[in-house]
Amino acid sequence: MNVLIIEDEHGAAQNLQAILAEIDDTIHPVAVLDSVQSAVAWIKDNPAPDLAFFDIQLADGLSFDIFKHVDIQFPIIFTTAYDQYAIQAFKVNSIDYLLKPIQRKELDAALKKFHHFYDKDETLDFNKLSDLIKSLDLKKKKKNTFLIHYQDRLLPIPVKDFAYFFIHAGTVYGVTFQKQKYVIEQKLDAIEQQVDSNCFFRVNRQYIVSRNAIKEAALYFNGRLKLKTSPQPPDNLLVSKAKASEFKKWLSD
Repeated sequence: MNVLIIEDEHGAAQNLQAILAEIDDTIHPVAVLDSVQSAVAWIKDNPAPDLAFFDIQLADGLSFDIFKHVDIQFPIIFTTAYDQYAIQAFKVNSIDYLLKPIQRKELDAALKKFHHFYDKDETLDFNKLSDLIKSLDLKKKKKNTFLIHYQDRLLPIPVKDFAYFFIHAGTVYGVTFQKQKYVIEQKLDAIEQQVDSNCFFRVNRQYIVSRNAIKEAALYFNGRLKLKTSPQPPDNLLVSKAKASEFKKWLSD
């Protein structure tokens, strides 16, 4: 069985492939892709896989954006880190869904469901999926405080006090409007899912920026945007070309 994997976390993709191989060594990953753009290009140019695994949040947007550009004619199992409420909602809508980190038991059950129920004539309704994910995002409880380990103390720092979060050399940091820098013991992807998307934006793979920190955005090389923020990070703060349009819409809301 040929499967397509769309996942922008290298470790998560490796974990999924390893468990699939344990369950069934005839499962063959035909491609492992990490973005909406690469997924669209691959699907246009290759035969449809028997099954695909779509991480919902990718480097350049939601995997639901893929449906806007290509006609999906194969079944999909979605993966991401939404809470249990979201999982139940997806199952009600007959969409296979796995919470990361993926466990063998859950993956095995999803594959059995696929083999038992999938109808080759069945197609996915993008509008239904899009509406569902938007409603889930609104109902997710947003984080209000990060508990920071600082020296021999625990500091509760309100999320609204952070100007931006970034990753450097494998460590995630949060910088406040008062220019205080703290180590955050979470992945940047996890932080992105916990903070309010109306207040924070993942401008690229390294930075999540608060709306209140942004002073201006200027046109930059290759379709990117260069941000001026307060406080300003030591490196150029750039919005990737893939996210520039989405960022401008977010900033104008």
